[in-house]
Amino acid sequence: MKTVRLGVIGFGIVGKGVCEVVKDKAQLYKEKYGVDIRIVCVADMMNSIYDEDGIDLDKLMQSNQERSPVIKYPDSSKDKKWNGEMAIDNIDADIIVEVTPTNIKDAEPGLTHILKAFDRGMHVVTSNKGPLALYYGKVIEAKEKSGKELRFEATVGGTMPVLNLAQEALKGNNIVSIKGILNGTTNYILSNMAFEGKQFDDALKEAQEKGYAEANPAQDIEGWDSACKATIISNALMDKTMTLTDVEVKGITEIKMEDVLDAKKNGNIIKLLVEVNEKGAKVRPTPVPLNSPLAVTGTLNVAVFETDLSKDITVMGRGAGQIETAAAIMSDVFAIAR
Repeated sequence: MKTVRLGVIGFGIVGKGVCEVVKDKAQLYKEKYGVDIRIVCVADMMNSIYDEDGIDLDKLMQSNQERSPVIKYPDSSKDKKWNGEMAIDNIDADIIVEVTPTNIKDAEPGLTHILKAFDRGMHVVTSNKGPLALYYGKVIEAKEKSGKELRFEATVGGTMPVLNLAQEALKGNNIVSIKGILNGTTNYILSNMAFEGKQFDDALKEAQEKGYAEANPAQDIEGWDSACKATIISNALMDKTMTLTDVEVKGITEIKMEDVLDAKKNGNIIKLLVEVNEKGAKVRPTPVPLNSPLAVTGTLNVAVFETDLSKDITVMGRGAGQIETAAAIMSDVFAIAR
């Protein structure tokens, strides 16, 4: 039985999702894969819980059902006054799971967490787009210097395997281009405008009420979330050295109902399309045929790979969600553990 110790840095929606999945699946992981997954630390901005033998996840989740800036745990001896950076400095773990919120201004604190984890000789799995969209070269240099692994499937397609599909299943192919719908919030809004006849503001309000959009949805509707993903795809799959500022970006805030209706008259639907190829990357509202693989509705995501040998390969799935993102993270954990 192989033991793999995880340090989870960030205890918001995604961090709690990872803990929930490990809590529910730990026994199955032992029986099916011969791997004993133990979360030895959870950390946030205010404090950390650390148990070198593995945190009792039932107690952890029962104690943190409500949102709070302080992580609660019944055993006060495991409660440390560490933020994420201090936790990485002090814990003994095999893999740091960095799931703090994406910051597209300076990539902090995620960037520091990732670099420090490599400096301490730990592998990294992350869902945080900021460090990879802004400082991909710096992160990869630190990873190479450490000799450890970096996995980041959850930064691009949620539970939909974009990076792993390209890097593993499509080995031997030359990837000519990738086109995709990679933001569930904008896809939900545009789908509602097209099929329910709702105005932009009403569709956005409904997306917020259903939890598909944040109270401040700017990063999604202005195209920056998709642009982060375009940058990561370009660097990871097309061997580019791009940053977020190299992506041509236009969001959906200027899309009017007349634009949607004009597209439908021509058998199209407007999507916030990500396009990546050798020439670069762009994100922009684009009419796509209603019978196209790209015409997914609701919060679904899709990516179409154009390759030289396998021709077009399409993958579709949920691009967001607490458990879905945790599933992508655990896939990366097992890729390292094997």
